[in-house]
Amino acid sequence: MKIKSYCRPAMLAVFCSLSLGGTAVAQQSLPHLEQCTPTDKWDFRNGKFGVVNTCDKPVIIQFMSKFDERAVNVQIEPGGRFNTELDQKQKGSGWWVFTTCPVGYVSNVPFETKYLDTLIDGHYNCVRK
Repeated sequence: MKIKSYCRPAMLAVFCSLSLGGTAVAQQSLPHLEQCTPTDKWDFRNGKFGVVNTCDKPVIIQFMSKFDERAVNVQIEPGGRFNTELDQKQKGSGWWVFTTCPVGYVSNVPFETKYLDTLIDGHYNCVRK
């Protein structure tokens, strides 16, 4: 790409800074790994809600529920289980949401309640922390 030919003085500050300096533009993204923690596999064990990492590599889960609206980030090894500490009554108190990414990556959609629909629908990729 011939960036210099497009960098005219009037556009220099805007176009060139976006093309060359913007980290979001250059950031590598990967597909999420929700297949490692599929929604239909979340269950209760010993009275607590959680899921097992079914993949052969560790993953990072971000989790939040309406019960406390506090984001939790945890690494789960292959075959390991993530327990949310929510019991059935707490889980039933409203929505819950999670993302699953490779270790060292997080959702490119901010993990905030205002993005619940996007996150719940799995419309995110994973980017380096």
